[in-house]
Amino acid sequence: RDQPAAVELLGRGVDAAGGDRGLLAAAYLALGQAWRGLGEPDKAVRDLRKAVAEAPDDALARALLGEVLLADPRTSADEARGHLERAAASEPPPAIALLALGRLALGEQRALDAARMFGLAVDAALAGSGPEARRQLIAARLGLGDAALAQRDHAAAHLRYLEALELDPRRADVHARLAGLAAALGDTHAALAAYERALALGADTATLAAAVTAAHVGGDRARAVRWANDLLATQPGATIALAARAEDLRAAGQAAAARALLIGAPARARQPPSSLPPPARFHASALRAENGTMCSTRSPSWLPT
Repeated sequence: RDQPAAVELLGRGVDAAGGDRGLLAAAYLALGQAWRGLGEPDKAVRDLRKAVAEAPDDALARALLGEVLLADPRTSADEARGHLERAAASEPPPAIALLALGRLALGEQRALDAARMFGLAVDAALAGSGPEARRQLIAARLGLGDAALAQRDHAAAHLRYLEALELDPRRADVHARLAGLAAALGDTHAALAAYERALALGADTATLAAAVTAAHVGGDRARAVRWANDLLATQPGATIALAARAEDLRAAGQAAAARALLIGAPARARQPPSSLPPPARFHASALRAENGTMCSTRSPSWLPT
């Protein structure tokens, strides 16, 4: 879709609406959606606020406004929550509002509330049709898995992730979640196989860092070095990648080279889990949990949405 051209046309629609509040609300809603799709959150918020002002009972406009506000660290979560809760109270509730409320609950460590919202989002998505409803269903299944994981119900989390994978086997983030779960449970073989699939499907840098960690901890030097090289290409100071390379050199009898490689490495042994998006954050948290230390888990932007 040519979204910039659509924005121009929709802007003309606002001018043509005159004083008709219904037409203005529809035009501002469409503009907000277009700006959202173009990755312009400030402009999306501006026009979605206008849509809500013209049509306060428009559940979709409130849901979209709440979602964009929730993703903006400059905005209070309470403002986003107000719009989302009002949208979710409508009949039928928009899946987008339920998904955002689920992510908000996860971020506030309210796993039961998150599971309830994601369950309602499943119902809302199933009532829809088309690609967007399918994406929402996948996001809801993943959210249920994340909520189960927050409650340490690994079996339920695994089942929900598999349900999401069945809907789209080529979703890298789903494979990454399965990999992180397997790594935390000590199934190194399954974790590394899942990371291979995730990375082959274009997983992000956080997943690559988690894969290096899993391979390094699991003793798979070949994968650890291969993935470490990939990670260092984008993050030259990545500590876990340098550690994996150094371990490979040490195991090959090149201790001096290993020490030289680590000179100038970042002082921190690893990033805190709260600064990493899943699955890297989940894997780091799981490793600390094995050492008897619990780490808090915050919700991502990375719930698929």
